[in-house]
Amino acid sequence: MHFYLLDILADGQAYSVAEMENLLSDRCFNCFSNKMHQPDAKTVRNKLNDYVELGLLQIVKQGRRNLYRLQQDKVNWHSWQLACAFFSEAAPLGEVGSYILDKFPEDCDVFNFKHHFILYTMDSQLLYELLEAINDKKSVILYNWENGQQTVCPLKIYCSTRTGRQYLLGYSYDENKLLFNRLNRIKCIKVKERENNYEHYLQLAQKAAPHIWGVSLFGAGELERISFTVEVASDEQFIVQRLEREKRCGTVQQLDAEHYRFSIAVYDARELLPWIRTFIGRITAFSCSNKAVQELFFDDLEQMASYYREAEADEKQ
Repeated sequence: MHFYLLDILADGQAYSVAEMENLLSDRCFNCFSNKMHQPDAKTVRNKLNDYVELGLLQIVKQGRRNLYRLQQDKVNWHSWQLACAFFSEAAPLGEVGSYILDKFPEDCDVFNFKHHFILYTMDSQLLYELLEAINDKKSVILYNWENGQQTVCPLKIYCSTRTGRQYLLGYSYDENKLLFNRLNRIKCIKVKERENNYEHYLQLAQKAAPHIWGVSLFGAGELERISFTVEVASDEQFIVQRLEREKRCGTVQQLDAEHYRFSIAVYDARELLPWIRTFIGRITAFSCSNKAVQELFFDDLEQMASYYREAEADEKQ
């Protein structure tokens, strides 16, 4: 009946409950001779009033009668075409933007994307269900593809700008701590009851956020402090701008006219190494409270230098 009601009202006219009941009987349920198989006035009225509350329909007064018609659309959709085009490709649940774009007579192909993660589509239904659970502050059971399951309180969705993968940050009841779960490893979820301690778990996540570089909460106890200093010439301010732009958390401090230090305290310092290595050749100092990470950094430098020494020796021979 949902589709029948909207189909009847698609002509833009306003109808009373009695008129809608007759139109349903004549057009849609005329294959049933028995009136028991046709909706009565009370059912039709309740459904129409439900749609009024949802904003799909509006009531028009005609004397003492209430007439129902589709909500008048006063949105200038053409002014939103560029936004929809960007949203459909760049945002999670971009199918919403793609659906709206299908309503325009002309295509909008003004955007090109360097990192185009169409893999979002595979997890969209799961992402939608998790966002609903977050909005309703409900706990969920995660069923993984490896046949495992765990019960968590979902708190936040993280999206990787490097790989496009999506992660759920939630509080695990089984392990009594915050954990990340990759969405494409979750088969399905089951929404449970409302979580009374949701605000407490959310505060834990907000407190942890400034110390999360990627999606690792290794140990989730004592923070690991890491810092490095880069040399920047007077005409190379783009390096400083890159530090400010690419740092997800942490601070950038100017030491003198040509040296800047980046410092941060995180749960897993190892996650920063790929990014820090992109500044090789400019780094003048590096330190980490986790000595294993510090040794790894300098060992990688030594190994790289040995490759260059071997290549140079081969050229001389």
